[in-house]
Amino acid sequence: MRREIGLVSALFLRHTSSHGWSFFKVRPGYKLVIADYSQLGLNYGRSEYSIHQELSGMGHTISLDEVRSFTVSYYRMFEGIFKWREAAVAPARAEKRVRTKIGRIIQIQDDVRDSSLFNLPVQANGADGFKLALIGIAEKLNTLDACIVHTQHDEIIVEARDDIADQVKAMVADSMEKALEWIIPEVTFVVDIRVAEAWGSTLLH
Repeated sequence: MRREIGLVSALFLRHTSSHGWSFFKVRPGYKLVIADYSQLGLNYGRSEYSIHQELSGMGHTISLDEVRSFTVSYYRMFEGIFKWREAAVAPARAEKRVRTKIGRIIQIQDDVRDSSLFNLPVQANGADGFKLALIGIAEKLNTLDACIVHTQHDEIIVEARDDIADQVKAMVADSMEKALEWIIPEVTFVVDIRVAEAWGSTLLH
């Protein structure tokens, strides 16, 4: 029997979704979806109006004032994030490039939006860490009856014999966390890893 081990790098802001629950007077099943979507929208530089329009189009009952209430509270709770975001834009425009922690350079155009400039360092450093994790995992799997069979977004799918699944699971998690922490040592990364007979049954999304 062979089993698939799916790994997801934890989104470090995902826990903030719960802070948005009290701001929305909607059915309980919608709370996490709305708060999560609003949080991600704000992090990507979207406006309150844009978030409200999108949520309404998805069929969620929520007012623009409720989105604004969430926005004010979210900005207050995570003020440091938005200060860093503003500080990242000016040097990127002046140098016309963004540099990742390991030195990879991304050239930028004059007409790029501010939201892209403060998202590039996050996305690019995450991508660097993911690629380093893939290299480390592949090297360690060479000595085991296991292999990487697929990647999707921030997920790595590994197939392994059932009797070594726990060993491979620990190795994959350790490789992912160490790769990301090597790039950004001031941040603790936690991996969400699950084992199942088939990838689809892990319900990672």
